[in-house]
Amino acid sequence: MLNAREAARRPEAALGRVWQRHLLSLYGAVAPADWQFETGRHGKPRLTPPQSLEFNLSHSGDWLVMAIAKEVPLGVDIQQLDRQRRIDRLARRYFSGPEVELLSDLDGDDYLRHFYRLWTLKEAWTKAHGGALPTALGEVGYRLDGKELRCLAPGASAGSSQWLAELHGYSLAFCGLRRGLALQCREWLASGQSRPCEPVVVASDGVELRAE
Repeated sequence: MLNAREAARRPEAALGRVWQRHLLSLYGAVAPADWQFETGRHGKPRLTPPQSLEFNLSHSGDWLVMAIAKEVPLGVDIQQLDRQRRIDRLARRYFSGPEVELLSDLDGDDYLRHFYRLWTLKEAWTKAHGGALPTALGEVGYRLDGKELRCLAPGASAGSSQWLAELHGYSLAFCGLRRGLALQCREWLASGQSRPCEPVVVASDGVELRAE
């Protein structure tokens, strides 16, 4: 994860594309300038010619998040908890009946946090599958019981691993299309250094993990 506010202080690191190339080169034997990209049917960028690395980017507020995996399609989404957004309308349009019902029992900060938890989970799942946003947001639903994350339509998420984290006023979700994936988080600074990042993470099988 990259703090975009810090990156803005250094123009050469401000663009997500710069960090995208830099971070990919940490995992693949290709120089940053030599990576080539194309866009999928629904706008998701991918490497060309086909590589073993899969990646996905998301940006909101001060944060740019990038997920990288080897031979595992993935999606990541981060959203700042925006109090000005008409999230009630979005929920009624894109959420399942049980999700809307659950939200109806909440108010204030609890409503805000839970909406963004569900929204980021849905976006990460949709991006991992290469689907069109917002069309596919209603294809999968979730229930959060404390530290347990459950899919309301188990067949929709079969064979996937998902995590949810909360980070300083943001909701962050990841989806990888393989069961049993391990998750490692690091925060990259504008200086190019990195440090472990330790948000509490809830896995799709209900096991609480922490970033290594």
